[in-house]
Amino acid sequence: MKFFYKMFLGMTVILAVALGMIEYVTLSYSLEHAVKREQDSALSQHQMIKYSIETVILNMKSEDVDKELTDMMSQSAKSIVGEEGGMYLADDDGKRIYANSCNYEQKDIKVKDGTLTYSIVSKENTKDTGEKQSGRYIHVKSSFKLNDNRYILITESDITPVFDESKELRYRCSVYYIVILAVGMMVILILSWMITKPLAGLTATTKKICRW
Repeated sequence: MKFFYKMFLGMTVILAVALGMIEYVTLSYSLEHAVKREQDSALSQHQMIKYSIETVILNMKSEDVDKELTDMMSQSAKSIVGEEGGMYLADDDGKRIYANSCNYEQKDIKVKDGTLTYSIVSKENTKDTGEKQSGRYIHVKSSFKLNDNRYILITESDITPVFDESKELRYRCSVYYIVILAVGMMVILILSWMITKPLAGLTATTKKICRW
């Protein structure tokens, strides 16, 4: 009987560890791939927005470019960044020219010339339900220079659905893990019994022979 328990517990532990590793790799790869896809999309969107703004600035004839740019962005920002997109446009000193849902403190804006960086940030929003909810966003930052003026552009893309889908996938994987482990334990129990039963009979017979 001791051999039966050892075999059952040993095979159960191996199955549990194997299923856990498969679940971890599946979730990690899925989330990493989804976030990478959103990063590429955010970088591409940022470049298109920057080119649009550069075109607008080059076509401006007013001496007060920042004021005209602020007025223009207030009118046409949605057509540039979309309904859900966020944008922050500032001058060389970090002073805001235009911003919608993407707000930054002036002291927090640090972008080197000619660089394009991104980061994933968490912040609260009040979309859809009107209640505060925690969300994940990709912020892409860059700087560019036109007509002797330097500008800082930050764009924001909501990737909260990616993490919501990851949570849902994790829940489904946990359910599958429990079901497969339970079924596997039943199969292991039957196999262990089938393997150890002849051994138990042989052991009993050996003991009887020794008594004779």
